[in-house]
Amino acid sequence: MTELLQSVVGGITIGAVYALVGMGFVVIYVATKSLNFALGQVMMISALLGLFLHVSMGVPYALTFAIVVVAGGCIGLVIEQITYRPLRNAPATTIILATAACGTIIQSIVQIWDGQLLAYFPAAVSATPIKVHLGIALLFIAPSQIFIVGVLIFIAALLWFLIQGTKFGLATRAVAENRQAASLMGINTTAISVLAWVLGGVFAGLAGLLVAPLVLVTPSMGMLANMAFVGAVLGGFESVAAAAAGGVVLGIVETLLGTYAVGSQYADVVVFGLFVAVLLFRPTGLFVRSRAVRV
Repeated sequence: MTELLQSVVGGITIGAVYALVGMGFVVIYVATKSLNFALGQVMMISALLGLFLHVSMGVPYALTFAIVVVAGGCIGLVIEQITYRPLRNAPATTIILATAACGTIIQSIVQIWDGQLLAYFPAAVSATPIKVHLGIALLFIAPSQIFIVGVLIFIAALLWFLIQGTKFGLATRAVAENRQAASLMGINTTAISVLAWVLGGVFAGLAGLLVAPLVLVTPSMGMLANMAFVGAVLGGFESVAAAAAGGVVLGIVETLLGTYAVGSQYADVVVFGLFVAVLLFRPTGLFVRSRAVRV
């Protein structure tokens, strides 16, 4: 029981990172019906920036955190200007391929600049586990894990309020429902799109900074965004909350598979098999109800 719960805790931690990036995917998709497959590289650039500021330059973590968040949003804006803005009237697949190409270019530039960089990023809070007695089990939970999950909960709550309780959220929902009608009602659909891409970059930047202490910082660490996308699809791409829940569930499933079932080298095979099954039999996601359409 102790080993099982310990694996679940580890899965929730990495799942929180998946959830953050997954919310970035969904915010962009809801506002523009497009996807930004360069979010993984935004994660990587953010981790590298945090490494430079905090480790190399000695900038306090709080200030580093703020700078990385702003930088992630700025990178998201640049990607929007390069890939989405010129192609917004093109088929969605064209925009998706453009973002994927942009991400590949970013990763290649970093590899040319620094080669196969391997670096460790210190956690914001202590990574030394503390004992937690649950009666049926003894768990070891690091404050850094609690910090990551706490950031996810705070960001998810903030985003929920933004979408449900502000004019921006109302406008975003209107654009998601019918972009042309929203434009005719006076909503600045271009501004909504820009803000969505900026938010996607912010979430990816946060995720990069949070996941950096858990993995080595490398030019290829952006591959984690692929799992975040899978988690968002599993949860439900129509809802930010469902996408976040899907990311957490995916983190738990991936960890349990690696610990008990198939081993870490085959866990991805099972996870992507589950991904295909959900697309075939429940394309709306596990946590989003199918909506009946009158014809």
